[in-house]
Amino acid sequence: MSMSEVQKLTGLSARTLQYYDDIGLLQVPRDKNGYRQYTEKSIHKLFTILFLKEYGINLSEIKKVIESDTDLVETVENEVRESIRVIQKKAELLKIVKEVGFESLDFQVFNPRDIHTEIDSVIYRIGKFNKKRNNTTVKEIRQFCQKEERK
Repeated sequence: MSMSEVQKLTGLSARTLQYYDDIGLLQVPRDKNGYRQYTEKSIHKLFTILFLKEYGINLSEIKKVIESDTDLVETVENEVRESIRVIQKKAELLKIVKEVGFESLDFQVFNPRDIHTEIDSVIYRIGKFNKKRNNTTVKEIRQFCQKEERK
């Protein structure tokens, strides 16, 4: 099967298919003129890649999965579990933001590169504070969080 046929079948661009070949993710045999010729095996591998990508698995992880004997279903289940955990953390943070107000969050101590740890930290600090007091003000919450941050 030619590259243009694979493009029509999958909706992928020629550049994407070439990139998968370049990084060794999907090495496709070539004909005598140097054109890629997709075999049934390479098409199956391509659909495996697309399946894993659909679940948010990055290309380097996909390459590891394909090169090993890792169970694809188990890999996807683990990725789905992690995605659910992240969504739950985001939902918890949104609940806190709704309670204390977006303006009250101190983004100077918030590290966007490590958002999951930060979310856990905010949830922990607010939860700990709320156990100690009821009817708190935004200022009291901010002071408590800053005090906890210094510990």
